[in-house]
Amino acid sequence: MEAGLAVSCERTRAWVSAEVDGVLSDFESALLRAHVRGCEACRIFREDVQVFTDTLRMAPLEKHDLHVVIPPRRRRLVQPVRVAAAALAVAAVGLGSTFATLDARGVFSATSSRSSSALDTGLFRELQVQKRQLWAKELHRRATMRRHPGPQPM
Repeated sequence: MEAGLAVSCERTRAWVSAEVDGVLSDFESALLRAHVRGCEACRIFREDVQVFTDTLRMAPLEKHDLHVVIPPRRRRLVQPVRVAAAALAVAAVGLGSTFATLDARGVFSATSSRSSSALDTGLFRELQVQKRQLWAKELHRRATMRRHPGPQPM
């Protein structure tokens, strides 16, 4: 907007824009007409905008020689993270069930012949193996995942 315009002139110029777009309400249209009757600057602005808009809308469309190709969207890394999280959740539930079963059988009691450190070491090794297997599957999936081939020679 121009510096020093009155608030009513600023509002009127916004209505002029809405008028050429065809979205001005009847009430706003009446206020616009009333304002431009008494304001020479806004009347000239309205005429200029209407002439410019009509000229622009009647002009023929320009054809460009440039061919624009928009590449497909790249997949986000969210899906592999979801798969890994689901696999870890399944592993946690399985381990929780195992611990509950072993605890119910008294494996964790002080009278057990098997020490808790040996059990912890075994579980740690099992988790490490599962982790390596998950990573191997993920790396294999990433290696075989189809990548955007880019421009293809004809």
